[in-house]
This record gives sequence, structure tokens and C-alpha cells, in this order.
Amino acid sequence: GQAPGGHNVISGLFDGIKAINKDSRLYGFLMGPGGLVDHNYKELTSDIIDEYRNTGGFDIIGSGRTKLET
Repeated sequence: GQAPGGHNVISGLFDGIKAINKDSRLYGFLMGPGGLVDHNYKELTSDIIDEYRNTGGFDIIGSGRTKLET
């Protein structure tokens, strides 16, 4: 299931990469591993991050149950 602090993990990643290089970009794959396989992603901008900061879940990118197999 979704972790209650998922949005803050993503916010922390965003803040960390921006602190290192303000021109860095963060992309989220939508609906879990399926988004990676299907090339379904979006750039997570400061406006998007701020909308979800300190809220629970992973609604910002969604979650999925797709299993990656080799």
C-alpha cells in the first residue's frame, strides 16, 4: 500500500536536488513500475510539489502493482 509520508519523501528528493543544482529536474513515473515500462511520467515542478507537500500517500504520482520481471 501507499506510505503515509510518500509525498514528503518526494518533496525531500526535490529539495535535495535543487539545493545541489537549481537547474535539476525531478520526474515521477506515474502509477508505479507500469509508468516506467509505458514511458508515462511527468516533471515534478515546485508548483506541483508544493501542492502535495506534507500530505499523505503517493497521489502525486499514483501507485501500481506492476511487477518488473527479467
